[in-house]
Amino acid sequence: MTRLIAGRYRLVAELGRGGMGIVWKAWDERLKRHVAVKELALPQGPDHAGRGETEQRFLREARAAAALDHPHIISVYDVIEAPGEPVFMVMRYVPGRSLQEAAPLPPDRVRVLGLALLDALETAHGQGIVHRDVKPANVLITDTGHAVLADFGIAAVADATHSLTRTGLVVGSLGYIAPERFSSGTVGPESDLWSLGATLYYAVEGRRAYRADDGMEVHIARLMMGEDPEMDRAGPLAPVIAGLMEKNPARRWDHDRARRALNGEGTGPTRSLPPVRRWAASGAARLLAALSLSLVLVGAIAYSAAGHRGPERPGPGGSATPAAGVYKRMPDLCGYLKRNELRGRRELAADDLLDVTNNSREANCGWKSSGSPVRFTLIISAELYGGETVAVGEMADHTLGRSSSGVSADNPTVTSRVEGLAEEAVKSVFDESRGKRGRHNSTVVWFRRDNLIVSAHYMQFEVAPSRETDPRGMTSERALKIAGMLDGFLRDEPENQEEPIRG
Repeated sequence: MTRLIAGRYRLVAELGRGGMGIVWKAWDERLKRHVAVKELALPQGPDHAGRGETEQRFLREARAAAALDHPHIISVYDVIEAPGEPVFMVMRYVPGRSLQEAAPLPPDRVRVLGLALLDALETAHGQGIVHRDVKPANVLITDTGHAVLADFGIAAVADATHSLTRTGLVVGSLGYIAPERFSSGTVGPESDLWSLGATLYYAVEGRRAYRADDGMEVHIARLMMGEDPEMDRAGPLAPVIAGLMEKNPARRWDHDRARRALNGEGTGPTRSLPPVRRWAASGAARLLAALSLSLVLVGAIAYSAAGHRGPERPGPGGSATPAAGVYKRMPDLCGYLKRNELRGRRELAADDLLDVTNNSREANCGWKSSGSPVRFTLIISAELYGGETVAVGEMADHTLGRSSSGVSADNPTVTSRVEGLAEEAVKSVFDESRGKRGRHNSTVVWFRRDNLIVSAHYMQFEVAPSRETDPRGMTSERALKIAGMLDGFLRDEPENQEEPIRG
């Protein structure tokens, strides 16, 4: 027998399942029409706090979508709550299929689709709502070709509910997350527009602009290294997609410029986007957000900072106050490399770095080459921990391959200890990635001196790979060389400081 919800909505067939619950096709017996009903899946067990948070998130989706009266945004009709019963959200039923299923489409159809989604996002942004998960699977296309933006389940809303997003997570779907969400953790209209560009790319090309099937670390490196995706079918849409997918949010096309281009008008300068509250994770959380993978929705990825012990937080046996003899402020590691090994090399801009924090407790910098068949990117990160014991525990995570800074089951590596470097060191050589444009190899070396942990991440991209070279060996050798130089600097440099860096 079919279920009847609230004496009105009869569940007819299951449409899909996700991290938040089940979506049903249902019949509204009062208004005699089909509707979609999302049934919230609550956490099982005694975790009442977790259940309450899940309900809040579910209701936030309902409020976010219900606040937006727009023909290209899914309509929410009702929310049904009853003590001891699941929560249900009743929405407009959209017969048809998702853009993910429909692509590739002709450029002219994608142009019309882009105008519809652009208008929907401008309405949401004007009301202080950022979708955060714009992607082909969340664009529904009716049998008549009408497009609707769905699933506001992880939207950031600029009201009291925004506290639900302050968890150190970068939430979204790999391949559709804007670069600045990794580099700075900010959420704003610009990031939605980048995701729209990636969605239009998929719509016309039938593939993701940035592959997501070869590991998270490789995906982020490809995104940050500035390799613009090739467009074979986009035709006149190519400038629009490129403008929306501009890596620097300050130069990215806004709603008005993209609309004029889609309408065939002159684009002119980019205007300011509407003010929307932006949320930023902490420096440590941003790095973790980019490097620890877990599934939170069907097709959605959340990069979580859970379990990371930041530099100011004591761990077992640690102290929030540096003990005598440990580092009390950050040595000038980046300045040393800039003056020596990497003198004259091109420094990475803030938009290219996973983390841009530089202060007495953290250091982040990078360099890259360009214009040759073999290009490299080097990223240096360092953190001071509250005590040596805390740092030792963090290094143990690196050694076991469960580090907050990079190793996951989705990105297999060869991890090994490094002898003779600092007090302890570990190296991870990431699996090689090959594509139409070349091959990518990457090695990261972490080493510890007292309460200071430094990482040297060396990435190499070969446009014309040679079978005679050993790229994994090359990246490993160069990462170890840089790490060794930094360790030597730490052995010698502190004694020459006018202001001691050790306590």
